[in-house]
Amino acid sequence: MTGVSTKKRASNDRRQFWIAGLVIGLSLVVVAVIVSVASDKPSTRQDSQGQLQEGGGAKPHIIPLPNSGHAPERPGDRGGWEQLLTLGLILAGVGLVAVLVWRGTRRPSSGRQAWLAAAHQSEAERAAAEAAGTDAPAGATDDRAPPVGSGGE
Repeated sequence: MTGVSTKKRASNDRRQFWIAGLVIGLSLVVVAVIVSVASDKPSTRQDSQGQLQEGGGAKPHIIPLPNSGHAPERPGDRGGWEQLLTLGLILAGVGLVAVLVWRGTRRPSSGRQAWLAAAHQSEAERAAAEAAGTDAPAGATDDRAPPVGSGGE
């Protein structure tokens, strides 16, 4: 009885995912159609303002020339203190993650030490331990904690 209800629940969950995917996909299509219809007016080019109309029209200037900009006046401007602070925070976060990963790999945990010791144990020692009825060879102790959420707390 529980097997049938489990299958039915899994089928309903799968159906809900398909319905959600279809709703999201169709809504993206509808939004794209609405935007394309709403923005059907001709655009006025902003990149040719202030240029000479010689030789068949103005050439666009997508990439500004060096030193043609202006200094930041408000905190949100390019090159302002907010942008530089954001860059600094991003670099500090990436650096912190790199240091923590490096430190974690340099200092093996007790579980990793036990794993490395088990990797170096020979097949003969394992067979002897099984024949003697013990799980671990002499001198080995199991000092690892139970897995998180295993209920043995």
